[in-house]
Amino acid sequence: VAAAALLTFAFLPVTYSRIAVTDIGVLAPVAVSIVGSVRAWEDGRMRSWLVAGAGAGLAIGFKYTAGLVLLPLAVAAVAALVRGRRPALGRVAAGALVAALTTIVVLFLTNPYFFLDFGDAHRQLTAQAATAGDFGKVGQNTTGLPYYLGTLTWGIGWVAALAALAGALLEFRRDVVRGLILVIFPLALIVYLSLQARFFSRWLLPAYPVLVLLAGAALAQAASALAGLWARMRARHGSASAARPGLVAAGALAILVLVTIAQGFAADARSMQVLGRIDTRQLARDWLVAHYPDSLRVVIEPGVPARYYREQGQSGHRKAFVRGFAKHQAETRIQYPSLLKPEYIDAYRQTGFCLVMTMSLIEGRSQNAKLPKALAYYDELARQSKVVYHASPYKRGAKPPRFDFDFSYNYYPAAFRRPGPEITIYRLRHCKQKYGPLKKTEHLPGGIS
Repeated sequence: VAAAALLTFAFLPVTYSRIAVTDIGVLAPVAVSIVGSVRAWEDGRMRSWLVAGAGAGLAIGFKYTAGLVLLPLAVAAVAALVRGRRPALGRVAAGALVAALTTIVVLFLTNPYFFLDFGDAHRQLTAQAATAGDFGKVGQNTTGLPYYLGTLTWGIGWVAALAALAGALLEFRRDVVRGLILVIFPLALIVYLSLQARFFSRWLLPAYPVLVLLAGAALAQAASALAGLWARMRARHGSASAARPGLVAAGALAILVLVTIAQGFAADARSMQVLGRIDTRQLARDWLVAHYPDSLRVVIEPGVPARYYREQGQSGHRKAFVRGFAKHQAETRIQYPSLLKPEYIDAYRQTGFCLVMTMSLIEGRSQNAKLPKALAYYDELARQSKVVYHASPYKRGAKPPRFDFDFSYNYYPAAFRRPGPEITIYRLRHCKQKYGPLKKTEHLPGGIS
């Protein structure tokens, strides 16, 4: 119950439950698989192996990195063999076979195309792994292990993270094999993710069910200890309430859980209010639509979806704006800040792109990465232009936080009042604004379309 409460209010699961990414889909099956692995070690029944395999297959069907959840099952199998030796070989082998077949069957049922078109699936997985492992993100100034450990302090909260560590130690003290079954999956996942070139907090979500189970175990044992202490204190005074330690334990656990979820609950409520307000990108778009005719040539940094350029509420193919940012080639949108240079501003002026919309999501990456050409570009843009519109997502008087690949999108910091980046629209001086698609004789600088 404590673990369920922690997962329900933890900030990171709540944030991505709103978006419904596949990382969220692994939460329930990972928990089921872990319980099955523990039971397979403790009772060795076939149904425990079956449950562990079914949970693993469903988890992998959502997220391939969740395949590491098979490690706890492997630990249970090896430990059962060591404990039972040769007489246990047949039963453990049968259980492992049942778990393996169940994993494959459930994976097939939930993701049949992985088997029916294995070549394409393998190609896509290889490409995704190469992207995550070989291409860093401009503006991400961190390393894997400190990053992922740091995300736990706000993803589930400081108290819950420390409780998970305490729970792991308590489980090892209770039973070394049981403790290893519980911790090997989150540890292996953290190590694997830390070796990649890119880091996303949500990639660690598959480990959250195990972490909150460990935290819940620590809270439950702490509540029991407090109840025992209370009973002994009351017994010394001859009070009858000493005979009801269960009620005291339940009350203590409720208090401990409330304290533990307080950080996440506050962030959930705060971000809910933020998301209830209009995004700064929508505010900027509305301003452009209200002040300029259709087919406006405007440079908009790649922090908006493609439909941002279409006329809203109409079925035609007319464009509200003409595109004016990096081509949609592989990695170009992600590497956009590294393409910027001051010379682009003259090209904007020559082709009638007199309006330039900048976003903190892009400029912040340039600042984090200390890209000299990009920083010179923004300085030159400010020098040759005047600001005609500005939209801030922050509360009045709040200090804008530095760009962060997590906080700039999930709005965890208390400084946010509304969603979206900080937006500034510049109007280039000595520039004749044009409209409509570029003619064949007109060219934007390389990398810009």
